[in-house]
Amino acid sequence: MKIEWFTQWRARQTRANSRYQTQLADLPPALEPYWRYSAPHEYQGIPTDAFFFARAAEGLMHFFDAVTDSGKACALPSVAADSVWHAWLRLDAADLARFCERHFGAAVPHVERSGLGSGALLNTFAACHALDDRL
Repeated sequence: MKIEWFTQWRARQTRANSRYQTQLADLPPALEPYWRYSAPHEYQGIPTDAFFFARAAEGLMHFFDAVTDSGKACALPSVAADSVWHAWLRLDAADLARFCERHFGAAVPHVERSGLGSGALLNTFAACHALDDRL
């Protein structure tokens, strides 16, 4: 019980201290429980505690911010963040698109890595670096 309390506390701290605090507070309430159920089926061995979800969701928000800011094809380097993205796509893809438009100015299409060019991962790192330099 103490461990669960601690992971919940760490998740709250992550959300409260994130630069994506507004976006994380606006995640659909059904997303985390759905992710807890579905992620282990797609990603064997993935942790499903509250802190892991909060960090993965925060990483996804950073990726969405970088992609919409750069305007270039980007590859998501985080399997954890991708697990949240996949769960949200299955749960309610239209809601995800509206969320991205509301918070990042545009919907972010999910493109499998095989459909991206060879520079997509480098574009992601450059876009994240550019975002971080402005903070």
